[in-house]
Amino acid sequence: NTPERSVYSMHKGKLETIGCSAANVVLSGSFNPIHEGHQGMLEAAVTHLREKRNREKKACEEERTLSVIPAFELSISNADKGQLETNVVVQRAKQFDSDGQNRLILTRDAPLFSQKAKLLPNTTFVVGYDTAVRLVDPKYYDDNADVMVRELRKIKDAQNCAFLVCGRKDDTSSSSNAFKTLKDIRVPDAVSDVFEALENFRIDISSTEIRRKLKP
Repeated sequence: NTPERSVYSMHKGKLETIGCSAANVVLSGSFNPIHEGHQGMLEAAVTHLREKRNREKKACEEERTLSVIPAFELSISNADKGQLETNVVVQRAKQFDSDGQNRLILTRDAPLFSQKAKLLPNTTFVVGYDTAVRLVDPKYYDDNADVMVRELRKIKDAQNCAFLVCGRKDDTSSSSNAFKTLKDIRVPDAVSDVFEALENFRIDISSTEIRRKLKP
């Protein structure tokens, strides 16, 4: 019996907060299962943002601390499969108990980033190349490019959120070494400031590949 729109923050296997989260660098995923690529991606994002914010701090000659607090986010409501069963949510959440440093955010009724941004304002969402491609694809906005631009601008302007995009090996390419990055995505000029590339990070591993190898 939970509110329709809620954020549950877990740390070290314990439920810390309901309705808010201190995290401001978030990697969303289904984590089926979580793997070293997820961890490495979030760590690389934290390093990148800390260095960036320290440079901005020096440039502005400010004394205030610009904190970077990372977390993984698992949406109880899945965009493709509807709401996850309780046992599935529990099973996937337990994966984060093994490392006390891993924060986990559980969100409900927020399968879309436009919804996540409302629940987690002032957040940098860390996403892979394939997710970034979908974010700027008009077909996910009723085939309307204007709607796509408007929704992404709301995420940036109203919720102060943005996307840090990590490159990924393109399994659909004829070349097994094809590595796609933000530069390979046609991002409209009107929303170019919503996206930033996460440079110098690459781990060619995926949950799909892991599941495939585990099959008998």
